[in-house]
Amino acid sequence: MDQGYYRYPTIAQDRIVYVCEDDLWSAPASGGDGVRLTVSFGTCSFPKLSPDGESIAFISTDEGNPELYVMPARGGEPRRLTFLGATLAWTTGWSDDGSEIYFVANPTAWYEGETRPFAISKDGGEPRELNLGHARTDTARLQLDQLSTALDLYRVDIRRLPTNEEGLRALLEKPDGVENWRGPYLKKSQAIVDPWGRLFIYRRPGEHGEYDLGSFGADGRPGGTGEDLDVSNWQDP
Repeated sequence: MDQGYYRYPTIAQDRIVYVCEDDLWSAPASGGDGVRLTVSFGTCSFPKLSPDGESIAFISTDEGNPELYVMPARGGEPRRLTFLGATLAWTTGWSDDGSEIYFVANPTAWYEGETRPFAISKDGGEPRELNLGHARTDTARLQLDQLSTALDLYRVDIRRLPTNEEGLRALLEKPDGVENWRGPYLKKSQAIVDPWGRLFIYRRPGEHGEYDLGSFGADGRPGGTGEDLDVSNWQDP
């Protein structure tokens, strides 16, 4: 594959795994052809290779809600590890010895944006909550990714992005005078609100690219660390 929309790259040992066309692909780190690893009814996202490069943990919506799966890095049958029924989930990594997978999700949360960190054995079993508090910054990054995808779909249908006046609300409700709108492009109105209750920043044209999309974190001001950390499409995670 010489051209495509490649996302979520992860690397370990001699292997790179990434997402293209909502499925997992693999390629040698030294270069070479990409090989498709999954053919999913849903979407695959957030792959993380194990430290030895032999396994991939990832999120899939193949059976509805986003759940955690694991599969061999060189191909094979994916195995579902979680049955949480969450609406948000994100793979964050592996333990150093490769025995556990770390992820964040929002099962039984009183507010949909409240994700919490978990660990689960690579062999399956009951997830173990890590009791580190709410992972709101991680949630904001996940929402940002969902918004970017929704904006891409909007652009395919409308042949342009929403204006500043239309804003992100255009992903939920048809703007006046817009033809070929096939939304809503997001499942819930809460998706355009960050975990601290503020609308995500959307500017087009952006100061950093075609459009700016982000959140200023808990304090609502540029800069900061921890929960005050900015999350945006123009900064590295």
